[in-house]
Amino acid sequence: MFDVAPEMKIFLQRSNSEPESLGQVAMDDALELFRQHDWHSEILLEERLRSEGSHCCSPCMEWVSDSGSALTLIPTGKGVSIVYRSGRKHRFLGVIPTPADAILSVSEVPEHALREILLSHYQGDRGLERLILEAGVPTPLFS
Repeated sequence: MFDVAPEMKIFLQRSNSEPESLGQVAMDDALELFRQHDWHSEILLEERLRSEGSHCCSPCMEWVSDSGSALTLIPTGKGVSIVYRSGRKHRFLGVIPTPADAILSVSEVPEHALREILLSHYQGDRGLERLILEAGVPTPLFS
């Protein structure tokens, strides 16, 4: 198994579109940070802003690794939606670094699956994509 990265950059995206860096966070604290945030208030604010026609977005928390992969957790009424970008690169003609991101999106991920998914992300585990797909309902990125 891989070593667990000691810390990872975490960002909070608020409903009013204000991003907030939460700094470098250790794995042990990462899930607790997500669970303790007042998502109910964020979702209510998003609904209010939408009804007023104001600019807003779905609140979420994103973990970004040094390798460029990003795991975004978006709380919903039916569990959590996850968007994952692998940050992989391959070499075109064996020389030119070229992005080869795999982007996955799933919804209705139960909270009990989040710990294993986050741990896998912190470990840089290639099995993360399988875990994500097995945990939720695959959803189109753009609908």
